[in-house]
Amino acid sequence: MFHRLIYIQVNLFAMILLCVMLRGLRRRQGNRFLTDQRIFKWLLLSNLVTLLLDSATCLLDGQVFPGAPALGMAATVGYYAMNPVMGLVYLVYCETKLGVERECLYRRLPLYCLPFAAHLILVIASVFRPVLFSLSADNSYTRGPLFPLSMVLSYLPVFYSVFEVLFSMRQAKKGGGADSRFYRSLLLFPVPPLIGGALQMATPEVSVVWASTVISMLIIFINLQNAEITTDALTGLFNRWQLMPYLEGKTRRRDGGQGLYVVLMDVNGFKQINDSFGHQVGDHALRQTAELLRRICGREDFLARYGGDEFILVAEREIPSDVPALIEHIRREMSLFSGRGTAPYNLSISAGCARWENGYPTLDAFIADADARMYEDKRRWKQSAGREIQEGVTPS
Repeated sequence: MFHRLIYIQVNLFAMILLCVMLRGLRRRQGNRFLTDQRIFKWLLLSNLVTLLLDSATCLLDGQVFPGAPALGMAATVGYYAMNPVMGLVYLVYCETKLGVERECLYRRLPLYCLPFAAHLILVIASVFRPVLFSLSADNSYTRGPLFPLSMVLSYLPVFYSVFEVLFSMRQAKKGGGADSRFYRSLLLFPVPPLIGGALQMATPEVSVVWASTVISMLIIFINLQNAEITTDALTGLFNRWQLMPYLEGKTRRRDGGQGLYVVLMDVNGFKQINDSFGHQVGDHALRQTAELLRRICGREDFLARYGGDEFILVAEREIPSDVPALIEHIRREMSLFSGRGTAPYNLSISAGCARWENGYPTLDAFIADADARMYEDKRRWKQSAGREIQEGVTPS
């Protein structure tokens, strides 16, 4: 009884930590997450569900009351069915962090799901025969003869993730662009679950693998909280310090599918807005610009305040003409906003675009090209209709 109490307390503490991390994630940028952050949320949820089922099996083990056998079987089947999910989601997380294109990931996903499917068949078979587990007449749980195979199938995606990270790190070192901290954080995640899994294999009465996985979740969560420092406080967008790691991840591995674009945008006449109406109105103009961009751009697009009145968009598009069309859409929406007269200023942007596949030696050169094109657009804007005198005050 004492052992069971300690077991439940450990699981409860782990579940509280997971709930705290989930709540912390929901506060990020009005629920606008990067892809890896959304996958991390699914990692947290899968860990939480597994711990709940693990606790249920512990509480029901050896209990005899009406309906106890059915509840015990349901909890045990659910627990075993969830075991490989964490490894599968972590594999997807690693591939996302390593810059694997979404289309490529979708093509690989059926293959990655094979261990999960094989494990699920074994779980279903265990309901009828003691394959992975069995429940006695008094509802007592016992491991089956193929329990080690369950562990292997559950950890197979994790082992592959480690191999892929190591391979990617080796390739990056050859190119002279390896960030040891980036790869070290990915390789550190599997360590606590592997230690917990080894303990679980060696001692049947000890099951700490899912509680130990929470330590891995904390590692990722702390990294995400560090990234919170790189969020622009005024607009809620990412700032330029988040930009370079994101671009490094996107350019680390390209498979020739979608093109990678950077669009630099500058709010026209922003200095005149500040001088005419004050800095509070200027801040309102920046927030309004950020809100328009957030609404127009896709969920997978990366938006950041680059500095001052400049914003940057990183987008992947298969059709090159989609990017100029997106810029025009932004301009139309800003024109509509200005036409409504709800603010004392008018909004418009100058924009410059560059495509990574055009061949740039560095990320700085990539952004610099977009910057130069933006200033060409800015000069054209100033030269039209005498705006060098009236910019920011008259309709744009």
